[in-house]
Amino acid sequence: MRDGIRSGELGVVVEVRSGYCGDDEVRVEWGLNRESSWHSASDLRSGFRKGHVVQDRPRSNVRNTLGTGTVIAEREIAGRDMVLLQLHRTGESRWLPFESLVRIRDAALQYQRGVS
Repeated sequence: MRDGIRSGELGVVVEVRSGYCGDDEVRVEWGLNRESSWHSASDLRSGFRKGHVVQDRPRSNVRNTLGTGTVIAEREIAGRDMVLLQLHRTGESRWLPFESLVRIRDAALQYQRGVS
């Protein structure tokens, strides 16, 4: 664990608040025990992996959502984590910042887990 952030462990952002000097703070629930802690948004990294199905949710009203897509790659560009999505609606691929994406349960995952 580095500065309260668990290296390699996946967490879920459950709350966001405006922090000092414009840096948002987020409350993350970590791992299966869902222990939560607050962190600077700039200290967190992407937890998306190849094959995850996500919904594009832009953080501003300037652009419309691109809909859902499947993660096909991830990389760091200029110090920011970016995710390459293959969009379901158009089939095109686009690099997007991970902060504008939310993981969703696709139909195949729901079927595998027996969720109705």
